[in-house]
Amino acid sequence: VPYLAPVKSGAARIALGAVASGVDTVTVQAAGIHYEDKAAFRSRVLVAFGGSLPVSSAGAFAADPGDRSAVHQLTSAVDTGLRQTAPDYTDWDQAADLHLAASTTLRELGSTPEPVDEVPLAMSEPIASVLASLPPSAQEPVRAAARAHRSALRSVHLSDAMLSSRDHSRTAAGVGWTLVRYLLLSLVLAPFALLGVVFAAIPYLLTQATRLIPAAPAVRATILPIVALLVFLAQWISVSVAAGVQDGWGAGALVALLVPAFVGATVVVAERLVLSWRILVLLLTRRLSSRRLQAARATRSVLVDEVRSALAEMSPP
Repeated sequence: VPYLAPVKSGAARIALGAVASGVDTVTVQAAGIHYEDKAAFRSRVLVAFGGSLPVSSAGAFAADPGDRSAVHQLTSAVDTGLRQTAPDYTDWDQAADLHLAASTTLRELGSTPEPVDEVPLAMSEPIASVLASLPPSAQEPVRAAARAHRSALRSVHLSDAMLSSRDHSRTAAGVGWTLVRYLLLSLVLAPFALLGVVFAAIPYLLTQATRLIPAAPAVRATILPIVALLVFLAQWISVSVAAGVQDGWGAGALVALLVPAFVGATVVVAERLVLSWRILVLLLTRRLSSRRLQAARATRSVLVDEVRSALAEMSPP
């Protein structure tokens, strides 16, 4: 879940206990980890650091760890610091809506280089967090506009970055050249990738079996790479040793070098083919009616206006 549970008193007791035992100063540092998509492979992560809390014999939190008042006071300060740096959304839908609102607004206001496919999390996360702190009545217009804009983007098969690009013809040409590069790379690596499929088939099937485990997506996303690594290492070692025993250790060493290269080629080709298919679908649907494109731009303007209005209401007069 994208929100913090109530903070326990363990950190406060440890810090106070260390000071009581003679440590001059203990610094409690708030840090929040923001995942773009915790269950997605190679998704982005932002680590945000907040203010530090110095605990010392002469500080505001100096006391014995058995002093409930001091423990409660320091725990409350830690809780506040974490909520200012860590994700604190109601659910994943709210997080997705507000991040779309933040990134779209940043593009529109020219706060990011143009064109930019992904607004840095360090820029979008603070705005999304501020929007999440608004009361539900103030959030709902922003979230409704974000949902409408997401639906409009899907209808025209464009990302917000492409919709906001000032030169759509150049964007289309760039996407076309990207497709050509991906297909050429896949063609060159295809023979090696086929050999990699042979080695990766068993590890792949076993790792896919982990999806049957009744666990949260984020937990399965943690288990899957561990299982994949262990199974691949076992197969890699066994194949290399078998080749060494049968044809000599020189052959075993060669197999040990080539197997990771072949599997890597398989991963690269598979990834590029998936991306090529997405680009092909995009190019085939580029001829959009002006009405649908104008509707998408209209929902974008509405979303930006709602975000600016919500942020303006929070600003002091």
